[in-house]
Amino acid sequence: MKNLINEILKAKSKEEFWNDNTLKSIINDFLNFSNMNQIDWDDDSGEEWVDLICNNKLVAILHVKFPICFAKKDFKDFSLLNEKNFSTVFVEDFNEQEWCVNIDDLKKITSISWHASIEAVNPNLFSIFDFRFATV
Repeated sequence: MKNLINEILKAKSKEEFWNDNTLKSIINDFLNFSNMNQIDWDDDSGEEWVDLICNNKLVAILHVKFPICFAKKDFKDFSLLNEKNFSTVFVEDFNEQEWCVNIDDLKKITSISWHASIEAVNPNLFSIFDFRFATV
């Protein structure tokens, strides 16, 4: 099992570089890289995660307010995902339940809020998709 707090702490060290302009620049760079790239993000409703999609496949999930990104390992060489202004966690599968987090520690360290009940998403064992759902 992997403790998400370790990855959150790495991202926290880059928080001073993270702002709306950085986020918009990353999104624009991703979209301009290929005409096959697209994003799924409902900014107007306050959605806090941006899905980065390449060739109709989800390749990464980027948080809007905190400098962390979860990306598929197959895209490890994609230079945009190795950006210095945010932390990328490469995973095999967004559905693999291999993560845990202490919700109180998460609240202390980051602006990411856990909204889901413990019954809906177990903080002791969850996937990246579960984490996105719990913090949307």
